Parts: sequence; C-alpha cells; structure tokens
Amino acid sequence: MLKVEEFENAIVERVAMAVYVKPSPKPDAHTDRTYQGLVMNEPRGRRIYYFSDGRQMMTEGGEVFFLPRGSTYRVAPVGEIYPDSGCYAINFSAELSHEPFTMKPRNPEQVAKLFASAARLWKTSDKSAHLLAMSNLYNIMLTVCKDAKKAYSPKSKEKIIIPAMEKIATDFSDSSLTVESLAELCGVSEVYLRKLFRDIHGVSPKEYLMQRRISYAENLLAAGDFSVGKVAEMCGYGEPCHFSREFLRLVGTSPSKYRETCK
Repeated sequence: MLKVEEFENAIVERVAMAVYVKPSPKPDAHTDRTYQGLVMNEPRGRRIYYFSDGRQMMTEGGEVFFLPRGSTYRVAPVGEIYPDSGCYAINFSAELSHEPFTMKPRNPEQVAKLFASAARLWKTSDKSAHLLAMSNLYNIMLTVCKDAKKAYSPKSKEKIIIPAMEKIATDFSDSSLTVESLAELCGVSEVYLRKLFRDIHGVSPKEYLMQRRISYAENLLAAGDFSVGKVAEMCGYGEPCHFSREFLRLVGTSPSKYRETCK
C-alpha cells in the first residue's frame, strides 16, 4: 500500500533510466534492484511479479506500480501478448522504504503521456533531458499521491457529466467549445463542473479537452500527411503557436520534432 506522506516528501537524487519496454512472451528476472522503479503498463498489458520472499503482485493495463530498491523478482506476462501491451519504466534514486504497490490513476492517459515523454527525453542528447525527465517523474509521483488521497466519485456524480463527455468525444476539435457551454449541457455551474471533472478524471474540463485534442494531434502528426499548422487547425486551435505550446507542455517535445521521431 502506498504511504502517501513518505512518497510526497521524497527527494529524487537522480533519474537513472526512463525507457519503454516492448511486450515479450518471455519471463524476465531481476536481482537486487539498484534503483527504485515506477512502471506503467500499456492498456492491454498484464504482468505478474513473483518476488523472492514469496509475494506476488498482479499488474493490470493502465496501472502504475512501484518496485523497491533491493528487490529480487521474476516477471511474466499474463494472457495474450498485444502490440500495445508493453510498459514504461523510470528507475530513480530516492530515500523510500516502500513495499511494492499498484494503483490505477483516475486519468491514466495523462500519466501515460508523462511516462512516454520521459522515455523520449532520455533518448536525446540534450543536456537538459535528464532534468526534464526528473520533472516528469515528480509529476507522476504527485498525481499518484493525489489519486491515492481522493476516493473515486460516486456513480451518480459521473452521470452528471455524461453530456459533457459525449460532447467532447464528438466535437473536441470545435474551437468554439467552452467550459461554459459544457456546464450548460450538464445543467450545472462552471465551478461545479470543474469540481466534478477533477474528482472523476483528476483534471479540469479544459485540461481534459486539451488532452483529447493533443492525443488526436499525435495521431495526425504520426501519419505525416499534414503540416503542423494544418494539424493545429484540425484540432481546434486558431493559432499554431498556441497549439505548439500546448503540445510541448503535454507531450514534452515540439510538434515538428514529434513528427520527425515518427518517421
């Protein structure tokens, strides 16, 4: 179980590695880990960890889990191996006495982007890459702690924002879509809508909308058929500069550089 206070006050001395681990049907073994590790499974990734002391830890798709320094274990995939069943891992050094734990973030897409950004940064030769990767790690740790503190909202509250969720799903690229209009659809105030979104998804409705747009932009850029300016327009941004700032903030690299890495 996560000891929130200890995790919140942890000081990361260094990030030793940030990588994406491709899915594999073969078991893998680790002996006496040198660093702590935070790991996140991709949506269809399921793995079971067999620790040397006899404990077992099942990890599901979209979950974040912690591997303590000094632990020895064997990890094996569970079920069918899919292309999107790998995992992201960040190894780091900090004074933590935690036991292994797993948790499901309220907004796994947001956390996954932080992991992916850290892994991309780690592969670059930029001198600031390690600091940026550490920043991503701190943001992941902060999100984990916030989600652990706050219980999931009752189903009755989730129903209230269904109209907003449906609107975002179909019209997220509409530049005229606002938090005010989403609140009107749900029949609540903007203040209450923001509270519901933060309780249920861990972010504001505006941030949720931005994440949806940037996720779509990543797909368009990876396809390579459109200019950055055209992608910005297709995602609901009137100004390419605004789009580039948001993309850099959420993905960790510029749209043009992201497109280059996808070639």
